[in-house]
Amino acid sequence: MSRRHSGENEFGSDSFLDVLANMVGILIVLVVIAGIRVVRGPDLPPPVEASA
Repeated sequence: MSRRHSGENEFGSDSFLDVLANMVGILIVLVVIAGIRVVRGPDLPPPVEASA
């Protein structure tokens, strides 16, 4: 039995999973950075009540 050899490299599921894992990792990093910015953000001054 002979194996079929294709001249082109086929798109394997390994490369798809690598791309997917990289995208998920980037999204996690962005969420963590956004969370840190929210926690370290400036405190808002207390609301000023208008005196009548």
